[in-house]
Amino acid sequence: MRLRHAWVFASLALPLLGCEPLTRTRECNALLDIVNPELEVIAKLAPPARRSEPALLRQVAGHYTALGERVGRHTPAEPRLGKSTHELAGIFTETGTALGELADTLADPARKTHITEYRRRVDALATRERTTVTRVNDLCRGR
Repeated sequence: MRLRHAWVFASLALPLLGCEPLTRTRECNALLDIVNPELEVIAKLAPPARRSEPALLRQVAGHYTALGERVGRHTPAEPRLGKSTHELAGIFTETGTALGELADTLADPARKTHITEYRRRVDALATRERTTVTRVNDLCRGR
């Protein structure tokens, strides 16, 4: 009789153990559905030859800020994915702010001396974004 109860428990527990990868996959797909389309819009909007135009930078800054807000509302149940998602939302929001400041600096001749400072900040945020995206990819692939 005990063996029968153990089998029933095991048969109920196995599907539960198998749900974590499915849940993580669902959460990863939901995050991708938020991030990828917006990054594609940003890439099309800002070709390298036009990345010094203040009006364009303000537009891209708005997209990054909105993306940060949308990603910030996404709350995965898996703790490590949740932490990385929260970090990514912050990076997107910071990037929006930094690009806006760079646009203001480029538009104001009196502030031209700060251009290098803002470009470095944007570059550092791009590096953090790549690192965090790599971490999210690894989590989503089960590494």
